[in-house]
Amino acid sequence: MKITNVRTAVVEANFDWTLVRVETDFGLTGLGEAFFAPGLTATIHSLGEFLKGKDPLQVEPLVRNMFAAASAAGGAGQVFHAVTGIETALWDILGQHLGAPLWKLWGGKYRDKVRIYADCHGGDALESLDALLQPRHPDWDQSHSQWNPSAGSHSERILEEYSPKAYADKAQRMAEQGFTILKFDLDVPNPYTVDGYNRSLGRQEIEYLAGLMAAVREAVGPKVELAADCHWKFAPDDSIHLAEALQPYRLLWLEDPIPPDNMDALKFVRDHSPVPILSGENLYGRQGFRQMIEQQAVAIVAPDLQKVGGLSEGLRIAELADLYYMPIAPHNISSPVGTLASVHACACMPNFLALEWHASEVPFWGEMLTEGSLIKNGSIEVPNRPGLGATLNEEVVRRYAKSGEPVFA
Repeated sequence: MKITNVRTAVVEANFDWTLVRVETDFGLTGLGEAFFAPGLTATIHSLGEFLKGKDPLQVEPLVRNMFAAASAAGGAGQVFHAVTGIETALWDILGQHLGAPLWKLWGGKYRDKVRIYADCHGGDALESLDALLQPRHPDWDQSHSQWNPSAGSHSERILEEYSPKAYADKAQRMAEQGFTILKFDLDVPNPYTVDGYNRSLGRQEIEYLAGLMAAVREAVGPKVELAADCHWKFAPDDSIHLAEALQPYRLLWLEDPIPPDNMDALKFVRDHSPVPILSGENLYGRQGFRQMIEQQAVAIVAPDLQKVGGLSEGLRIAELADLYYMPIAPHNISSPVGTLASVHACACMPNFLALEWHASEVPFWGEMLTEGSLIKNGSIEVPNRPGLGATLNEEVVRRYAKSGEPVFA
């Protein structure tokens, strides 16, 4: 069996969902997904040319060879994204060829269902962002077209969307759908931000942000777990003050209060925070996670399995974390394709905690696969069909494809 083509399609959802298809002369095709990045499809196509004529069943050697071929790009970034998407598709081919689901190729599963946590962003403030994280308004997103200027200024509307009431309402809706872990953003517009660049948090701002989580806790009660995401925005001392203000609401974790580049600073926050600290979505490969795990600079490790360097690499990172009794809660903003790939990997991690889902407002989420919506009562059943275990609905992909990007052409 030989690889004949590597093709891509990009769906314009809340983020760019970059799908990868590997084709063979044996009639088998594999499906994967790569985390978005500027110019990503060009990198995938370059690696695809490198792979033509090679045996797709040699998954691990091909991954190593791709990294070696692209080594001049360094040890992080979009090459990792591209390799990860291709690697997933190769595992899909191998599973189909052997008649086994991905989890069986990796030695078996610890669970039949994978717990999903709902990323609720900030109330109803849905945004669709391009590869440079700039807002856009695709046709399917009706939230912006419904704004009536007579109802108030744009700034007033933003503050209303990021209000305690908006947070509480969204929390209640998601809990009613069966989710038992909810996450909200705290790096959001609020009336008390003094300087958006210097990482500082004043007393009033901390009280306001804590009030958002207080409203969520009151809305859902004590049985639903809560988490908060800061997207690397705050200073170490202020992050600790924020965690202290959040302590009464019993958060499962506080995510990325500071960037992960300085492990000493991150460990300082972890050591002084009354709330467990989670990080990892912007790290790459085992080497990228090694210092964080060995120093125990966080309480919970969060690799993104569509960018970390491959599903197998994600399993190795989980194994390294397990040596220190650290749980894994993978970051995930992918389509159903990447989400299902992550489900297979999470099923094989003994220290798995929960997998993120970030598409509650994307109306066509349940149409992307012919199997329909994957999530039921806050969990996804681990597939038993060969390979990835799902079939892509290409009609839906074409309907929501990003302009200028070919669809598997």
